[in-house]
Amino acid sequence: MLGTALLIGLVIFASFIVVVMGASPIGQAEEQNRQQSAQTLLQEVDSRLATLSSSSNAPSVELRFVDSLPRDFDTERFGYLNLTVNRNATCSFQQSLNRIRYDASDNREVAYEAGGVFRATQDSSTTLTSPDVNYRDGALDITLVNISGNVDQGVNQAELNVSASEERTRTVSQGVLQGVCKRPDHVTLRVKSRFYDAWARYLESETEGRLGATVTAVDSNMTAVLQLDKEALPRSVDDYRNTVVNLSEAPKAPYMEDVQIPYRPPPLSAPANEPLWIDKNASNNYTVFVEPLTEGGLDVSELKQMNGSVGARRPVDVVLVMDQSGSMGYNDSDDTNRSYEAKQAAQQFIGQLNRSTDRVAVVSYSDDDPANYHLVDGEAYISGDFTAVNQSIPNTPNGGTRADTGLELANTIVDLYSNESRRKIVILLTDGNNDRCNDNTDDDVFDCWEDYGPDHHNNRAAMELVNDSDAGGGDVYTIGFGDDDDIDEAFLQMAARVSGGTYHQATNASALNDAFNDIQNEISNQTFVARTPLTTNLTASSQVYTPQIAGDTDGLGNVNISGRSYLNVNDPQAPSRFSHSFAIQDGEELTFNVTQYGCDEWESTPRKHSNNSSSYQVVRCADLNKSEKTTIYPRLDNDDDAPAGTNAPSFYGEGAPDDPIDGVMIDGDDASALIANDPAWWQTDINESLSAFPDVSINKTTGELSMSSNQALVIFDLPDGKESSNMMILLYQVGLSESAARPEGVINIQISEVSFGD
Repeated sequence: MLGTALLIGLVIFASFIVVVMGASPIGQAEEQNRQQSAQTLLQEVDSRLATLSSSSNAPSVELRFVDSLPRDFDTERFGYLNLTVNRNATCSFQQSLNRIRYDASDNREVAYEAGGVFRATQDSSTTLTSPDVNYRDGALDITLVNISGNVDQGVNQAELNVSASEERTRTVSQGVLQGVCKRPDHVTLRVKSRFYDAWARYLESETEGRLGATVTAVDSNMTAVLQLDKEALPRSVDDYRNTVVNLSEAPKAPYMEDVQIPYRPPPLSAPANEPLWIDKNASNNYTVFVEPLTEGGLDVSELKQMNGSVGARRPVDVVLVMDQSGSMGYNDSDDTNRSYEAKQAAQQFIGQLNRSTDRVAVVSYSDDDPANYHLVDGEAYISGDFTAVNQSIPNTPNGGTRADTGLELANTIVDLYSNESRRKIVILLTDGNNDRCNDNTDDDVFDCWEDYGPDHHNNRAAMELVNDSDAGGGDVYTIGFGDDDDIDEAFLQMAARVSGGTYHQATNASALNDAFNDIQNEISNQTFVARTPLTTNLTASSQVYTPQIAGDTDGLGNVNISGRSYLNVNDPQAPSRFSHSFAIQDGEELTFNVTQYGCDEWESTPRKHSNNSSSYQVVRCADLNKSEKTTIYPRLDNDDDAPAGTNAPSFYGEGAPDDPIDGVMIDGDDASALIANDPAWWQTDINESLSAFPDVSINKTTGELSMSSNQALVIFDLPDGKESSNMMILLYQVGLSESAARPEGVINIQISEVSFGD
């Protein structure tokens, strides 16, 4: 009995020992299984929420927390993620870290946080799946899911608020990259988390020892800190290493301290082109682009008197009004009478006209009898058949002198047979006075009024016809043939003056030929709008960059110097506007000037400019003279005074010194004098050109110039005629402007607002 009792007691004791001693390993195994299940479940949550946040087409997802786990999952707000740019609190954002966790025993924890799954023990933490914070090639991508609501042990519905997510993402992104932080040179990422040491190790693995990237784990406040200096950020956002340029002087951008801007003219005593240069000491290459600030082509030109041999003279209709009064039968000093000598001189004049374009008519007048048309071949009032016209010139002097009757017929021919495309010329020849106006002793053209009255005032009648001719676009040239004591010069001078012609006096046949020659030259020497031959030059490190013009430039009369072709950028037949495009390096000096050439041969073009009722043809230089050249630098700055005796305009244009327009203008300058500059009637006003350049504007009230940070206006004042303002303005652009430099791809932030419900 005793033995049996002892045996039973031993069995019971042994069983108790087995139960007690085996309970702990069994419990540990079960806990490990539960943690593994929680870990797997949270990784599934991570995957589903990642899919949810990346798609707005299916803004909800179902999450099942299985009943086999004895503890509930819960949501908890703990810690934060903070991003600060350039150590500037105004350029930062902070987001609370909401996590879904499974709280195990012995201070162990598994949680979903910031797109990753972490596990923590009492002493450390590890990363099970990576969070959605990535660093690649200097760019930082952050994707956060902001969770609201609670999860329970069962089926949970996660809803994505698409509009709230987009608004939060936009607000955060704009707040970080703004103002002085638009292109960051330093970024700090702080993550306060129960898993901070795992975060630190993860961020170290992301940056992989990148220069300028440091990661620190701060035990005292459970924070992992990532710092990215400019070396660890993309070159595109580093203002010292990128190609962003700010030419403004006040306030000057700090990264532009080593830039010489704007252009300042050299001392007048030693004219030379002082350069622009940019040096950030970063081996940058800056693209340079230069173009004229004009909507169309250049119009640097002047009004020039030139002979019609350039081929640009308008066709001429000439009406010879020949005096056939009795005095024209007199002989002055030889055996021929004045009428015959006048006919010979007129025929010689006709022979100098252009047979292919010009036409001539002949009328004659004497006394009160009607004046005579001298028709060509019996029917043509005006003709280009000069041989027939010459044969029609009369040589039958008889009667008195009534110039008004000849002028009346001349006006009739011009009115009926000429047109606006042709120049109208009337040449009135006489050897005396109009009948009943025989007083040629003074300058009073109308003093015969008192003697004969209005019905017999032949000078007044003639002047009325001269005025009619002028109103119809005709120029009246007058010739007094004979002794000046016998000629009413006052009348002839007035007739020529009021109509745009000239008066000539000839005492003999030789002088008469000279008079007709002078008139022929005056007819041929017309006023044209002559385009000044120019080329622009930009030089960097002894490399000359010539202008470029798209299209066929073979016929532009270019200049070849040392095997290099310099385009005439001011040629009206250029197929497009010129430009310069090339690159300069850090510290490379850039100089620019304009060269004006002489012209050995002018040529007509189809272009015309009209002013009131007159039309002026544009001529181009067909043969540049490279030996006749003038180098022109930007206009003299009004801050500099020319020393006494210095020929400043020869260096800098007609405006020097103390000119209100500087040689180079940049953003913020006072450009009121520029828009107030009055160009000639055939030239483009800068106010019209500005409409084609949206980046450049001038405030009409204050005169302030507004343009991109990397732009400047380079202004040249070229030698001009009396009526023109030959100002050539080049829009100079170097590198990238601050407004065009955008930080896309540097810091990318996306926040998804997700809520849990039943």
